[in-house]
Amino acid sequence: MIFARVRLLALGAAVCVAACMSKSDQPPPPPGHAAPPAPKLTWSRAYIVQPAGAAPAVMYVAVDNQVAKADTLLRVTTPVVDVAMLHRNMAHGGNDHSTMSMVPVSTIEIPSEAQVQLLPGGTHIMLMPPFKQKLARGDSIPVTLIFAHAGTLSGKAAVIAYSDVDTATVMKLNSRR
Repeated sequence: MIFARVRLLALGAAVCVAACMSKSDQPPPPPGHAAPPAPKLTWSRAYIVQPAGAAPAVMYVAVDNQVAKADTLLRVTTPVVDVAMLHRNMAHGGNDHSTMSMVPVSTIEIPSEAQVQLLPGGTHIMLMPPFKQKLARGDSIPVTLIFAHAGTLSGKAAVIAYSDVDTATVMKLNSRR
């Protein structure tokens, strides 16, 4: 009877200690059984269309949100300009008389567990002159995207010629499959 009480007390103590341990106190998984990586928000396949003269440059990018929570792109920064603006194209009118216009937007929503493509004819980023350096085809420009939840994510965007836009867009669309 005493042994039964001691076992019960020991079992209760072990359960209490295990329940009170924080995640960081837990032993690591055995070798070869690593925990899967946590879902995250990332961006890739970014490119900037080389501007013509003193015109603004446009940037396109794919944002992949693997998280079960929506996020919001708040702003974009790059050392090559002081102002980077979020824009989208809107159709006005209908049938054969429709026109397109570009309007600034304050944010871009990134749904949970989804990919958002910033592509020609849709949502995009405008890099407003003056440029602090000339953007030449083949350059790799530092860019930072700032999200409401994921925070600051930095990387590089390739500068392409206008004639390469269709090829770059097709590559982006094919990569979604």
